[in-house]
Amino acid sequence: MSLVLRIDRSGFVSGENIIINAECSNMTNVKIDYTKAVVHQTITYHAEGRKKKDHRKVAELKRLEIPPGEDDNWNNVEMLVPALPPLSPQYAVAYIGIFLRQFISLLGGADMALVLNFSHIYQYEVDMY
Repeated sequence: MSLVLRIDRSGFVSGENIIINAECSNMTNVKIDYTKAVVHQTITYHAEGRKKKDHRKVAELKRLEIPPGEDDNWNNVEMLVPALPPLSPQYAVAYIGIFLRQFISLLGGADMALVLNFSHIYQYEVDMY
């Protein structure tokens, strides 16, 4: 089993599409239940010397099973980068990172994942002073 994931660049802004090219090969004798790409957003808020993190899934694309000995290719599949969430005025600075994860899920619950970290996509600062 192999998973190769390619994207055209490493930085995106809200409203842009991440173009996914992936090759998922199942050279086992067990079917792959599904493959999926998931975009997670992590927001780190800073205020008054404290820090708070909020992590959530903001987008997901899922493909059908891959039988033993077969492949599934993601060719120029688009995933939209979500809009920035509203920020509370109580926070002086918020850093927003995006993570793209590509999963292969095997029958029986075993998962394999590749993670691409775009932690510098957004750096959104709210100056309260």
